[in-house]
Amino acid sequence: MKTRKRELAKVGIFGSTDNPIVVTEKDLREIAETFPDQKTAPIQFGHWADAASPRLGNVVSVSYDEKEKSLTGEIEEHDVLYDAVEQGYFPDVSIGAKKRASDGKMYLHHLAYLGEQPPAIKDLKKSIGEALDKATPEKVAASDEDDFIQMPSAGAARLYLSDTKPKKEKTSMTEEEIKAMQEENARLKAANEANEKLLADSARNRLEAEKEQLKKAAAGKIPEGDTAKLLNLCDAFESGRTIELSDADGGTKKESPVAVLSEIFSHIKLPVEPGEMNLSDTAAAEGQQRKNYTSMMEKM
Repeated sequence: MKTRKRELAKVGIFGSTDNPIVVTEKDLREIAETFPDQKTAPIQFGHWADAASPRLGNVVSVSYDEKEKSLTGEIEEHDVLYDAVEQGYFPDVSIGAKKRASDGKMYLHHLAYLGEQPPAIKDLKKSIGEALDKATPEKVAASDEDDFIQMPSAGAARLYLSDTKPKKEKTSMTEEEIKAMQEENARLKAANEANEKLLADSARNRLEAEKEQLKKAAAGKIPEGDTAKLLNLCDAFESGRTIELSDADGGTKKESPVAVLSEIFSHIKLPVEPGEMNLSDTAAAEGQQRKNYTSMMEKM
């Protein structure tokens, strides 16, 4: 395996006027943010490759450049693939991204290499595929390969949504097409904002529920003033952040920081058990003393 760095995607509007693809700063930031959780993403030829095809490389790290508004990846390539890229067979790349179920954030599903496949690549795929067939008689069926958001290559031609056209690039868009594109862009922006609000409301409700559990777990174990500080501290935790812990079965589980605090306080015993004090022993002793005194007086 050999490594290289490539620009994977860039902020902008790409594609055609009837099917625009909008790549936002938020999308690329989230892909860079979520990548450490998945650690790798596969390289494939084109976006709709067979799910059972042999893997010839991986994306092993991703970073977002705030100044350039671009996503860059460090890539490990099979030696044959590396040589093919060096010879110019795959000049462009494009990424496929999805939203993960846990928090709705984008993650890198795959990196597609675009261009002509040289004979060396086809021969390598065939030899690896035959080896896999012998090792695993049944291939895994293609999954949800079409259920991803395609983000064009960083060098793809952009669409411009203003009346001022760039000097070095030409566009044949009419005023009606530009207006329609602007309206579509506004619609997509409104939909994204509504989705973000929904996710934010869900996260806020979940945090409030967890804070209520923490308040109950800490009741009577720390002063009320410290309880208020503890709850305020919860608001400073990053939304969606989790902590990986060992579970009872020897595996691992992911919990939010607030849930971890609740678990810690639930294991702490109260300084004094709640309820009335048990004075039965003292009452019995006093009763016995009164009985002895009465008996003595009767004998006199």
